[in-house]
Amino acid sequence: MRNYQPKKNNNYKLDKNLFSRMLYLVKDYHRMKARIEELSGELSHTEGSSSSGQHSDSTLHKAIRIERMSEDCRAVDWALAQIPEEFRKIIFNKILFDRAYPLCADPSTYSRWKCRFLYYLAEKLGYI
Repeated sequence: MRNYQPKKNNNYKLDKNLFSRMLYLVKDYHRMKARIEELSGELSHTEGSSSSGQHSDSTLHKAIRIERMSEDCRAVDWALAQIPEEFRKIIFNKILFDRAYPLCADPSTYSRWKCRFLYYLAEKLGYI
């Protein structure tokens, strides 16, 4: 199903490109978490320093990549915590796996909370 944001009465409307960017950041969440674990496992004390006590470039680049991805993952976690708990898993699964909204509430309710989630994420990352 196509991802879109409501146009009327939407105080949390993002620019089209920013909306897509935030969607794909959330879709990339599990890969980033796995990559952080993988890169963290690769870092070791023997690889990280030379005989002069300075860090190698590869270790520094890995540390920078870990920090950037960790910042994005923390922002997703924070934005998810800003919406009510009963909507978190439903909205997260909708974005990640395009699962249908349950029938216990109107789909527009979930759509509004999804827009707020993505807005909070963009705000946390400094895009707004």
